[in-house]
Amino acid sequence: MVVNRSTNAVAPAFKKAISNLKVHEVSIEYVGVCQTSVPSPPLTPNTPPEKRNAIGQINATVGEILRFKIPEDTFFDSRDGITPFLKLSFLTMDNVHLPESSWIQFNPKTQELYGLPFDADVRRHEFQMAAQDNEGLSVSDVFVVVVHPRSQKKWAVEFSLHIDEDFKAFNHNISRKVLVAWKLARLFGDHDPRYITVSSISAGSVVYAWTNNTLPYEPCPTRTIRRLMSYLVNDNRTLTQRLVEEMKPEFHILKTDTMPLGLCLDQGLPTTSVVNTEAAPPAVDPDVTPSDDDIYITTIIPAVVIAVMLLLAAIVACFLYRKKRKGKMTMQDSSTFINKGIPIIFADELDDKPDPAKPPVIMKEERPPLPPPEYPRSVGSSRGSTPQTDRRRAAAPLRDTPYQQPTPPFVASRDSKHSRPKAAPTYRQPPPYVPP
Repeated sequence: MVVNRSTNAVAPAFKKAISNLKVHEVSIEYVGVCQTSVPSPPLTPNTPPEKRNAIGQINATVGEILRFKIPEDTFFDSRDGITPFLKLSFLTMDNVHLPESSWIQFNPKTQELYGLPFDADVRRHEFQMAAQDNEGLSVSDVFVVVVHPRSQKKWAVEFSLHIDEDFKAFNHNISRKVLVAWKLARLFGDHDPRYITVSSISAGSVVYAWTNNTLPYEPCPTRTIRRLMSYLVNDNRTLTQRLVEEMKPEFHILKTDTMPLGLCLDQGLPTTSVVNTEAAPPAVDPDVTPSDDDIYITTIIPAVVIAVMLLLAAIVACFLYRKKRKGKMTMQDSSTFINKGIPIIFADELDDKPDPAKPPVIMKEERPPLPPPEYPRSVGSSRGSTPQTDRRRAAAPLRDTPYQQPTPPFVASRDSKHSRPKAAPTYRQPPPYVPP
């Protein structure tokens, strides 16, 4: 059934079937032949939830974990149904939510009361539980929690854990106190901490002491105590890996102690005190879960910014390197040049230029040529002509002039660094001159 015909509200069975969804209203539309045959039920006004079975009185004992689930038939709403489909609030008699440091707390998701009372909480406590439907209408039920004193039973042994926690913060957080007891119950293979009685919680850092309330005092349960000790301490006096892993990640165990009491002191049970040598892990808050926005802000965005900065730096470095290397030869080009010494010029690379003209070379025994011979002229020669004898006399001084050898020529070297004269090339001597 989807809708309650009498109230036109969503049926509780339908809500329970799809409990992962929150249904506010269901509408039904008929088609075809059913459109006129079935009339729509009249709408009824919403009414507040009603209290059907009062919670009454809840009993608790000092040192024992309190766990109480609100019964399903405590409240009922005509539209929303039974208690699990209503919103519950745990309040004081002054309609105020209890602080986190209160010894008793309420989990609205599981609709359970939980707590850990101590000697200072022994009395009668009054609270109220308010139930609210989807439209905000509510009803409340007043109930009593009576905390009874600790049992006067004698204990055979006491165990304790030294937890790396701030004592003040731990002592004001009842949820963490109860969580330690639940973890110890799972360590010993129990489904809940009903067999654990917390003796005390003291400073240093946090010393959490407890005992097993099922152990008899007389006779001393030596074998059972040794078995319980094996869950905490190895034979080589180190903490068991099972204990360390069970307490992670919320708690880091520094040390564990085992103290036999009463008749068990004379039964050969050792008083052990084992220190954990592992480093403490970073503190983890179980109530704080990183959201997607936190992951983007702390991880993805910084990574993208760093990647962009590295890319820009690489581009700038490549640009500067290319600018610095512009105009320079590569290693392959520079290997084709000679850095030191005189350049090598091959014969086929020289320009075909004629050698510079050189003055003729005159040998030592060579004399200038004699003037051409004169021949007698006719009588009708000009008057101004000079006799032959006079010309010979005029030419005579040329023969008497001593011959001066010219300065030997120099050949300029191609190398501008070293200028030194070079010997004139040897030529074949001309045939001896014979005067005519």
